[in-house]
Amino acid sequence: MARITMQDIADELGVSRISVWKVFNNVDTVSPVLKSRILDKASELGYVKAAQLAESRLCGGETNVAVVVSRPESSTFWSTIIHSMAETFSCEKVNLLYVYVPSRYSADFVFPEILRHHMVDGIVVINVYDTEILDMLNALPMAKVFLDITTDYPFLRLKGDLVLLEGKQTVKLITGDLIRNGCTRIGFIGDIKYALTNKLRYEGYTAAITEAGLVCENDYLFYDKIGINEYYASISDYLDSVTSFPDAYVCVSDFVAHFIYRYFLEHPRRLKNPLVVTGYDGSFEYPAVADSITTARVDTRKIGKLLADKICYRIKNPSMPKEISYVFPEVILKDSCLTPVI
Repeated sequence: MARITMQDIADELGVSRISVWKVFNNVDTVSPVLKSRILDKASELGYVKAAQLAESRLCGGETNVAVVVSRPESSTFWSTIIHSMAETFSCEKVNLLYVYVPSRYSADFVFPEILRHHMVDGIVVINVYDTEILDMLNALPMAKVFLDITTDYPFLRLKGDLVLLEGKQTVKLITGDLIRNGCTRIGFIGDIKYALTNKLRYEGYTAAITEAGLVCENDYLFYDKIGINEYYASISDYLDSVTSFPDAYVCVSDFVAHFIYRYFLEHPRRLKNPLVVTGYDGSFEYPAVADSITTARVDTRKIGKLLADKICYRIKNPSMPKEISYVFPEVILKDSCLTPVI
């Protein structure tokens, strides 16, 4: 078998060889997240020097926390949370490491060495939405904080703290605003089997509809399971099947809302009446809907600090009762809608 080189590691990660060299020679100009990725990849490939360096670093008496993710390439929503965690940890002399797990469990899946050998004091789990992988993480013998979980996960079984973005009351308020503004036929779009927060947002929608004496019409509901790379195709197929659109769609996220805007941009003559679309997250990375639709703006920097503070507390106080925390977003009401092409 050929000897593994720094260039091999750099090529695997798509980074420069100099970044890899800096990590192995203790040059302190590489971000904690990238440093962790390089060390994990080096251990995976069998680069001995990296494994030795990781061992000595993790046994040096400082606190070490791993952020566990399954979508490292995803939006600024997640990257801002991680960056804020890193800033908070830097003030507390906590090492932040970065651990990737797949988005779906497979029979041959094993944790990276850093988790298998319990080389961290705690983990913060974000955007992991596979029940079996969550179960494996939950069983690890270290402090844990989870940001959201899958809809079907029995959260009372969690051996760590759970942080949820409040959705039920927030989306109930958003849906109620649509009703007060004259919308009587209101649909919902979003995979409610994907995440517990999605399901809670749907419950807020149904609560507002029921209290107003309206009906959740099946033709206006699309809450089936959607593959992570299939959103636009799935939403397009659903919208293609609709013969008469509602007055408004309550979307589980801005991510979903921007696909609706994209669909009607590509199929402008399908829309016969004005259509209001709402979202959740308050993201600015989707230009079609950014700062123009009703949404719930999440302060991702504060979420990152909260997660960092919680895991530090949990590491220092392992016997304290576990907590479920709800973070309330800021509801932003806008007067905007998609209009038919004449």
